[in-house]
Amino acid sequence: MALLVMAAAMTAASANQRGPIQANHAGVERAPAAINMSVFSPSEDGRVDGAAVAPADRNGRFHYIVRFNEPSLAGYEGGIEGLAPTSPRVTGQRINMRSDAAVAYRQFLASRHDDYLGRMAQYVKRDLRPNHQFLNVLNGLTLRLTPEEAGLVAGLPFVAGIEIDRLEELHTDEGPTLIRAPEVWAGDTISGIENRGEGIIIGIIDSGFNHGHPSFTEVASDGYVHINPYGDGVFTGLCADPDAPDFEDVCNNKVIGTYNLHPDSLSSDDTAASGHGTHVGS
Repeated sequence: MALLVMAAAMTAASANQRGPIQANHAGVERAPAAINMSVFSPSEDGRVDGAAVAPADRNGRFHYIVRFNEPSLAGYEGGIEGLAPTSPRVTGQRINMRSDAAVAYRQFLASRHDDYLGRMAQYVKRDLRPNHQFLNVLNGLTLRLTPEEAGLVAGLPFVAGIEIDRLEELHTDEGPTLIRAPEVWAGDTISGIENRGEGIIIGIIDSGFNHGHPSFTEVASDGYVHINPYGDGVFTGLCADPDAPDFEDVCNNKVIGTYNLHPDSLSSDDTAASGHGTHVGS
């Protein structure tokens, strides 16, 4: 079993950073005028539908998740000329991120993102810089918008949905008991490596992790050597980022990727803000 560890205090997912899209205010498309602004505007106590949200920045902009109409890489079942299906439901196989079909469809989605960002910039009449862009499981991106801008974006025809990014509270350390899976935690299930997670990649979105914890070593305490499904020494995220040299020694064949997805973070820090992420990842 390999881990992708993502540090985030907010909901998010594998992301690509992209630069600003310049606004061109000519030819703005029309959006419906009737928008329920309560969906996009936090109340006086900083909540939406009872959930806490991060404070607005100095320009009054909150962090929003914008979803587009096209299916993600994992959900694309075909239908677009020249693009083969990538969904396991159709192919009957796990997604190979290096396959021609996956590469082509990701390029297609990335091109659409650029187009949509330009059109949204036209509509809100300013440049837009996405915090993160998502292609694999979710087709969308995150943006800093005012509630009024979010309402306008929500009405554009290529937008499937938009919601304010909510702060999720960290809860119990009794997960296996609560989900009635103590045997799984204890390793008392059906024997055999095929039932123990080998070859599976697990993505964890939490509060970061303790790099020095023994649960994240390549060689376990019982001598078991973890196998990287991507291949020995092939990593992703900060561990594969030449601009993040401090992470060269963080990843191994157990922890194969790490990301910092917190929108307000000014660094590439994925270390634990609390013990919760280390507990969940271990």
